[in-house]
Amino acid sequence: EGKVTLHFQMVDFEDLIEEVIQKVKVKAMKKNLKMELNIKNALPMIYSDGARIEQILLNILENSINYTETGKIVLIAKAAFLKEAIPLCLEGISTTSEAAIAS
Repeated sequence: EGKVTLHFQMVDFEDLIEEVIQKVKVKAMKKNLKMELNIKNALPMIYSDGARIEQILLNILENSINYTETGKIVLIAKAAFLKEAIPLCLEGISTTSEAAIAS
């Protein structure tokens, strides 16, 4: 009860991010927001549950769209090989504020 079964497989993280950006782009365009993806260096294949990672990224980007009034949203991904950690930075840039989420 309440348990989530994870389905691990090799995931092309860069492709996954690009697919998620495409899924939320229309929603951003409806608010006149620009979406940008900035991949700093080649991202590795990761052994993970791709569907769960996609769900997390969708939630982060959709929240960014919901809470950004004007400007653009930039997703920055950079491979950092500290036990396969991939830091992500998300910036919602508007004329009145700037917010960043990093993990």
